[in-house]
Amino acid sequence: MSARRALIAATVTLTLLLALVVGFGLSNRLSTRPSGGHSSGLLSYDQYRSMVGEVAPGMMGEGGGDATWLSRPSAYRWMMGTREIASGWMTGDRGLHRIRWMMGSYGDDMGAFVGRLFADAPGPMASRDQVPMLGARVPIGVRIEHHRVVVLGSSATLTVVAATGRRDAFVIAGQGDPTVVMRAGTALTVEFVNADPDRAHGFIVAAPASSRSRMPMMKRRPAFLGADVWFLGRAGATSAHVATIRFVATTPGTYRYLCPVPGHARAGLDGSFLVTPV
Repeated sequence: MSARRALIAATVTLTLLLALVVGFGLSNRLSTRPSGGHSSGLLSYDQYRSMVGEVAPGMMGEGGGDATWLSRPSAYRWMMGTREIASGWMTGDRGLHRIRWMMGSYGDDMGAFVGRLFADAPGPMASRDQVPMLGARVPIGVRIEHHRVVVLGSSATLTVVAATGRRDAFVIAGQGDPTVVMRAGTALTVEFVNADPDRAHGFIVAAPASSRSRMPMMKRRPAFLGADVWFLGRAGATSAHVATIRFVATTPGTYRYLCPVPGHARAGLDGSFLVTPV
């Protein structure tokens, strides 16, 4: 009997250790970056210039011209944006005309152009096999009720997956574009995954305004400090870009979470973000 108990205890211990290893591996794949920012918050100008030098010449061939302007410091700032300030190409900035000739087969879809340009940008990645599980996961401390994702405590972690299908949507806890509800003062961690193999997508929480605008960031900024991922490059065959942000929903009100890439909120990447009084 004692030998059997020892075997059971050893089996339980091994199971727990395996669970810890798997959990650590998933957490490691979804490693974080500083709050706020763009596709590669750690992407320096030298890294950006190297990436453009490798990728852009082939893209330029589709639309004519060369990558000279795109590799300049001014273009780096215009493409990447800064904390709390959207990239110039998201706001209708005058620099937009500089790359019209680069677009080629992408037409007016900056999401497709930027998605390809940043497809191999450095940064955290998740396995494409993990993505369905991540989108369906209901975190601890969260309740699903009538297409609402309700945060019950003072903090929570939500995984948000930019998914495509018959229509674009943010998938959160198995729901497409649900209303996210929490009390004022809640500390929220968002693990954002771009699962789209064709286009760049981002995620921000902003003040309410019409999501019908093609460029929703022309007159809006994030509602809370750090509540922004400007964009992630398109997903690859085996992995998808990930960014993690943390912010506090400080002020009660009705807000919107949306993709800031021009045209994407209007296409369906848009939902309600409700912060209730304590």
